[in-house]
Amino acid sequence: MAVRRNKGQTSRRKNLRNTFSYRNTKRLDAQNDLSKAQWDTVFVVEDTEDIVDSWCKIFADILDWHIRVKEKREKKRA
Repeated sequence: MAVRRNKGQTSRRKNLRNTFSYRNTKRLDAQNDLSKAQWDTVFVVEDTEDIVDSWCKIFADILDWHIRVKEKREKKRA
């Protein structure tokens, strides 16, 4: 990582190609929220794509509530 000082300020350049997003699911305990979710609202529409989109939205909202997406940089390989 390059650090350049300019007039007392520090700026860092981020290499976005070496970062990745992940969720740490070690301590996930969302069973209660998953059982209380309004899954019936998913099947109100008849279009398959809308059903899948609705299901994914409900599931992603519950995951976002319990475990946030983190970003991490890859370690430099020798």
